Amino acid sequence: RTLGLDRVPEVRTLREKIARLASGGDVLGWQRELSTQWMIADPEEAGYLYVDGHVRVYHGDKANLPRRYVSREKLCLRGTTDYWVNDALGLPFFVG
Repeated sequence: RTLGLDRVPEVRTLREKIARLASGGDVLGWQRELSTQWMIADPEEAGYLYVDGHVRVYHGDKANLPRRYVSREKLCLRGTTDYWVNDALGLPFFVG
């Protein structure tokens, strides 16, 4: 669906589509435009945003990161937290 195809393409076709998507350069502008379209499409839902934190566990030994609680492990492990902001329908608004 992301690539606009109804079936799995050949690898060459897939690589070309991904290269075209990645070559745009203005990711922040694209994100801003997409968020604006979603807000205009459903203004009643635009007032509700849900914030969800996701912990990425660090498996290396080069950095000394703070410990975060990882619910799937039920432990505090070294890692970082990404915060996802979604609207009431679950559409992603931004990740910080």
